[in-house]
Amino acid sequence: MLFLEETPLHGDIGVVLRTCWDHAPLNIAVTALPLVTIRPETKALYIHQREHAIVRKLPDEFPFEWLGADDATTCHILIVRERQTGMSACVHLDGGRTTYTLNRLFATMLEMLPPASETHMDVHLLGGFEDDRGTSFLLSFEVFRFFMKYGPVLFPTLRLHIQTCLLGPHNTDTRGKHKVPKLSGCALHLATGALHPAHFEDEARGPAALLPL
Repeated sequence: MLFLEETPLHGDIGVVLRTCWDHAPLNIAVTALPLVTIRPETKALYIHQREHAIVRKLPDEFPFEWLGADDATTCHILIVRERQTGMSACVHLDGGRTTYTLNRLFATMLEMLPPASETHMDVHLLGGFEDDRGTSFLLSFEVFRFFMKYGPVLFPTLRLHIQTCLLGPHNTDTRGKHKVPKLSGCALHLATGALHPAHFEDEARGPAALLPL
């Protein structure tokens, strides 16, 4: 079941999508924060395009400080955090096998969590812009179709709370004659659950070679 913060969402997928991205407090909250620069010495896990990862405490603290991704143009970065344990996940979606990827992500997270009548997760979505081909909108629609149509059937105990939805027109700037993303990267501070706009320096974009996902 999908919520806008704590309000249940029902009805047409396109209407729900626009309701979320037009909800000003969600967009203002993330864009008002300072950009965090993730450097090589930072304990961070970077998620490359078409990758996803799940991080949990082992046993009393997280193995990383930050979890996130960068360079999303028409791509979308999805970060979710389970409210009770802080278990968090990040996926860098590019429109390939979106439903399969989201199904696998949430199924794995629920398998790693203790059984519960309801599991509440905070959801952060960032990426995409008003590109001329409409690629970003199609991906946004596909993500929300999973949330609204497939998620409730596959995972009836899952409760997803949209906390950030910086997509489409609200993530679009104009430079000269061209439209570009306003923000293309974000990172979750694992200890606090706070989401920040983020830029990962090239040397901090790992450990892809050591930890394939």
